[in-house]
Amino acid sequence: MQKLSGLQPQWFSLVIGTLSISLVLYVLSLAFSIPFLFTLGKYVFIAVLVIFWIVFILWIYRYILSPPNLKNDLSQPETLSFTALLGVLFYAGAFFYITYFAPDSTTLVIILYLYFIVYCFIMAVNIVLNYMVYTGKVKIEDVNYVFIIPSIVMGASVILSSVLIPSPYFSGNKGILTDIYITTLLGFAVSVFQFIFYGSAVFVSFMMGRKKTYSMPTTMMPLGAVSMFVINLMLIPTFNSLKIFYFPKPFAETLSIALWGVEILYFFVGSAVLFSGIGKIRSLSVWAYVFPVGISVFSDFLLWDFLGYYVFKIVIVAISVIILLYYIYAMSVTMGMMFSKEITRSGSGK
Repeated sequence: MQKLSGLQPQWFSLVIGTLSISLVLYVLSLAFSIPFLFTLGKYVFIAVLVIFWIVFILWIYRYILSPPNLKNDLSQPETLSFTALLGVLFYAGAFFYITYFAPDSTTLVIILYLYFIVYCFIMAVNIVLNYMVYTGKVKIEDVNYVFIIPSIVMGASVILSSVLIPSPYFSGNKGILTDIYITTLLGFAVSVFQFIFYGSAVFVSFMMGRKKTYSMPTTMMPLGAVSMFVINLMLIPTFNSLKIFYFPKPFAETLSIALWGVEILYFFVGSAVLFSGIGKIRSLSVWAYVFPVGISVFSDFLLWDFLGYYVFKIVIVAISVIILLYYIYAMSVTMGMMFSKEITRSGSGK
């Protein structure tokens, strides 16, 4: 009973980490035209769905078992931030569901409604998190890169938008297309400025030497944020055909290349922190080494797909191998915690 009550939102990081493996297989299948990898990615995605529902049910069960846990989790900024992972799981999960299973129009309409519901939920998480900060409920030493998860998720709406907008089922409804487009742009803007605000605060906090060991894996989070910016910059110009707004494609591509340099910086910094802390991290925060790299793989794929530079193809292969190694490491830490009973009631294994 105690173990069941310990499933906090931190466990969704394991789900999205596994989803990253499906993403890698999907990207490799397209980049190198290997149908087998596409099929394998589909099966991994099915496994992700199973894992998600197990975690989700046990997460809800925790609140049913002890309702005060809900209020307690909502009052903790870090736990609240992890809750936002539900958003990116929906955006990416719906993207893969549409890609792998080609659902009918009824299912797509349901996904569309869920898109707006989840979007409002993630916006609410960002509002509550900012309220906590501005009302003095968050101390500088408690701020880490987990705080940028809600902002990353705000920018992740473009992943689902990229398959909803071109869908023939919505092509004749200018109102729906406009709503999707506007929410995507708003999410991108919120994501950028939230990253600047929280990223600066976290950097200062690290310089002050006030970080605990379990927060070290979050140093990979900026990679996910910048990669999400690149994804937005590469995909938003494809919506120009709607003739609603206009986002210059050459400018987007030029800025994306510039930001790719920032991706490289954060990848090596995060990896250096990982290698220096191997064996020291015994918490679910270790999954922060995995899913930001998964986001990076997708941004690299888009850069290759749109620009055609062969170097990105090489990077895709290299990063794919690395993310697999990081996944194995994160899973080994998680399994070690479970068997050694180190996962506490808080669910984070701190």
